Amino acid sequence: MARAVFLDRDGTLIEDLEYLSDPEAVRVLPGAGAALSKLASAGFELVVVSNQSAVARGIATPRDIEAIEQRITALLEIEKVCITAWYYCFHHPEALVEGWRAICDCRKPRPGMIYKAAEDLSIDLRQSFLIGNMWSDIVAANRAGVRGILIESTPAKTAVDPYVESTEAVPWSVARDLFDAAEKILAEDAPS
Repeated sequence: MARAVFLDRDGTLIEDLEYLSDPEAVRVLPGAGAALSKLASAGFELVVVSNQSAVARGIATPRDIEAIEQRITALLEIEKVCITAWYYCFHHPEALVEGWRAICDCRKPRPGMIYKAAEDLSIDLRQSFLIGNMWSDIVAANRAGVRGILIESTPAKTAVDPYVESTEAVPWSVARDLFDAAEKILAEDAPS
C-alpha cells in the first residue's frame, strides 16, 4: 500500500486569498515546491484535499477550481513536482447555490475526501500525514487515523471551533510552513 501526504490547498500550498476564483492570482507559497519534491522523493503520494465552498457560495464554478488546479500544476511542474490527485468538497450547509447545499461526508472536518483518496489510490492511512492550516484539517486527519500537522501561518484560522471535541483538534505536530512540516515528516520517516 502507498503512503501519502494529504495537503490542504489555500494557506498551505498556495496563498490564501479567500474564495479564490482567478487562476492568475495563484501564488505558490515559498518553499512549497522544494518541500513537495522532498516528500515525493521519499516515496509519498501527494494528495490535495480541499474544501472549496466558493462554488457553493456562487463565487466560483467547478471549472474555475479546475483552472486553478491547472495553474498550480503548471507552477509546480517548473519545480519538477507532480500532485498525485486532487479532491474537493464544493458543499456548504448554508450554500447560496441550491445544488451544493448539503451536510456531507466530504467537507472537512469530516474525513470523506481522505477516505475516498485512500480507496482510489490504495493508501495506508496509518502511514500517512495531512498538512493544513485550519482546525478542520487536523480534526479530519484525526478522524481518518492520519497524523495531522498544523501550519501556524494564519493564527485566526487555527482557532478551534467550540463544537469540536478538543481532543480531535490536537495535531501530531505544529510547523511554521509546508517546508518545516515536510522536514518533520522526513525526520519521523528516517531510519533509526
